[in-house]
Formats: sequence, C-alpha cells, structure tokens
Amino acid sequence: MLSQSTNSYPLTQHLILQTSNNLFGNFKCTIQWKDGIGHLVCTEAKSIKASTIALSSVKKSLINTQKRLEKSEKHLDNVAKIINIRKHYFFVFLT
Repeated sequence: MLSQSTNSYPLTQHLILQTSNNLFGNFKCTIQWKDGIGHLVCTEAKSIKASTIALSSVKKSLINTQKRLEKSEKHLDNVAKIINIRKHYFFVFLT
C-alpha cells in the first residue's frame, strides 16, 4: 500500500491499528500519491461491518492460539513422562 504507485486513484484498506493509549481500533486508511509523495489518511471506522471483521479476526487468532497451546501441552506431557521414566530407570539402575 505504501509503495509508490503510478495510479492516481487513492488506495484504501481497513486496518486494525494500535492507538496512543495502547488500545487497538478499526481504521480506514487511504493513500493518495501526488508528485511522488504519498498522502496517508487514517480515520477511525465505527461501522458494524468493520467491528465484525475485527471480532472475527480476533476470534480466529484466539482459536489458533488455543490450538497451539493444546499442542504444546501434549508435547510437555510427553517430555515429562520421558523424564519420569528415565528418572525411575536411573534410580532402579543405581539400587
């Protein structure tokens, strides 16, 4: 979007941006190139559609994070079992 374009038409994207108070908000960002200079304007989007997009994106991210955590938990459980078996085997071997 920020690449210089020979297109004189403005380019618009809806983005989730972090604000100065460390919160995130929906913004409509438009860039217009004129004489090699990009003029970027971002305005807060309050539409229901933008909020729905943001919520579904956050929900998808949370689901993916939960899946990764479950996979990590299984891996850690397997490692703990292996360590426990080795500890038991080592103890039996010493006695």
